[in-house]
Amino acid sequence: ILVAGGRGSSLGRAVIYNVATGERVTTVGADSDTILAADISPDQSLVAIGGPGKMLRIYTTSDGKLLHEIKKHTDWITSLEFSPDGVLLATGDRSSGLVVWEAFTGREYFNLRGHTAAVTEVSWRQDSNILLSSSEDGTIRQWEMENGTQARSWAGHGGGTLGARYGMDGRIVSAGRDKLVKLWDGNGAAQRSFEAMPDLALRATLTHDGTRVVAGDWTGQVAVFASADGKRLGELSANPPGLSERIDLLAKAVASRQVTADTAAKAEKATRDALAASTAELAASQKQQQDFPALIKQSQDLVAKSKADADMLAAQLSAQQSQVASRDLVLREMSQSLLKFQDAAKKAPADAGLAQAAQLTNVYIANISKERQAHAATVAETTAKVPVAQKAMTDAQVRGTQMTQAMAALPKRVEALQANIKALTARLPAEAAANQQAQALLKQAIDSLSRAKSFQVSASAAKP
Repeated sequence: ILVAGGRGSSLGRAVIYNVATGERVTTVGADSDTILAADISPDQSLVAIGGPGKMLRIYTTSDGKLLHEIKKHTDWITSLEFSPDGVLLATGDRSSGLVVWEAFTGREYFNLRGHTAAVTEVSWRQDSNILLSSSEDGTIRQWEMENGTQARSWAGHGGGTLGARYGMDGRIVSAGRDKLVKLWDGNGAAQRSFEAMPDLALRATLTHDGTRVVAGDWTGQVAVFASADGKRLGELSANPPGLSERIDLLAKAVASRQVTADTAAKAEKATRDALAASTAELAASQKQQQDFPALIKQSQDLVAKSKADADMLAAQLSAQQSQVASRDLVLREMSQSLLKFQDAAKKAPADAGLAQAAQLTNVYIANISKERQAHAATVAETTAKVPVAQKAMTDAQVRGTQMTQAMAALPKRVEALQANIKALTARLPAEAAANQQAQALLKQAIDSLSRAKSFQVSASAAKP
C-alpha cells in the first residue's frame, strides 16, 4: 500500500508498506512541501508524486531513485493515476490542467483541455482506453486515448465535483460540494444519489465487487452504502485501532452480540411455542364445541339411568323392608299364640291337642324366622347398594353440570384463543426479523474476529 503526505512548506514523502506484515518497504521523494497526489504503477515498479511544487516526479521502487522530474503544470498538482496497463500516467492541477504522460519515458502523450477549474481527481477505465476526470467546475469528463479528445461531459455536482472514480465493473461513483455521492453508468447516465454526507463529500469509490460504495467527507466521516438500493450500511473508522486492540474489541462485540442473539432467539422461540400451543388448544376447543352436544346427551342419559337405578333400588328396599316387617308382625302374633298354647297345656296336661298345637306353632315360628332372616339379608344387601347408586347418580349430575358449564364457556375461550393467535402471529415477523438480524450481526462479528486472528497469524509468520 502506498501512503503519501507531509507537512506544508516543510517535507513531503511517499511510503510503501507491506500489507501482510505492516512493515515499511521503502520511502521515496524528498520534497520540500507536502505531497497532494501519489500513485504506484500496476507492476509496483514506479511511484509518481505531485503537489504544491507543481513538479511531477517519478521514482523507481527498487532503489528509490528519481527517474523523471517534469515541469509542465502551472499550478499545484492535485491528482494523478497510472493506467491499469501501466503504460500511461494522468495528472491534473489546480488551474484546470490535465495531462497524460508516457509512464516509463516521461514524455507528454496528451494535453487535455476542457475543464475551467481545478481538476480534483483522475481515474482510468479498466481497459486503459478511457480517462475520467472531475473538476471544481462541476463537470465529469471522459477522454478517449486514441486521439486525446473528449468523449463525454456531464454536470456532476452543483458547486463543484470533488471526486469521480471508475469501479471494476465500469460504473462511476462521484462526490461533490453538494454533500452528495452519486452513482453513474459507464456512459454518464445517473443511476442513483445516496444519502447526503454531513459536509462536503470529498471522495467516493466502489468496492472490488461493486456491491458497496465507500465515501468520505470533510469532517472525516467514512460512510458505506449499498450500490443496489442506496441504503446506508454503516460507517468505517478513519483511524482504526491496532490489530491486537481490534481483536479484543471484536471479542467483546462477539460476546455482546451472542447475548443479544440468544435473547432474540429465545423471544422468537417463545412466541412460536406459544403460537403452537394456542393453535393446538384452539383446535381442541373447536372439536369440543362439535363433540359437546353428543357428550351432554350421553351425560343426560347417564343421569337418567343412574336415577332410575337408584329409584329401583329404593323401591326394592322398601318392598324388602315390608317383607321383613310382615314377618316380624307374624312372629309377634305367633309368639303370643305359643305362649297361650303353652299356658293352656300346663293347665290341662291331659289335653294332647294343646301340646301338639304348641309344637306346630314352634315349627311355624322357626320357618317364619328363617324367611325373616332371608329377607333381612336381602335388605342389608340392597341397603349397601343404595348409597353407591345415589353417588353414581350425583356424580353423573355433577359431570353433566360441569360439562354444560364448560360448553357455555367455550365460545369465550375460543374467542380469546383466536385473539391471542392473531396477536402472536402479528408479533412473530418482527421477532423473527430481529432474531435473523441478531444472528447475522453475530456471524458478522465472529467472521470479523476470525479474519482478524487469521491476519494476526499471517502477519506474525511473515515477519523475519
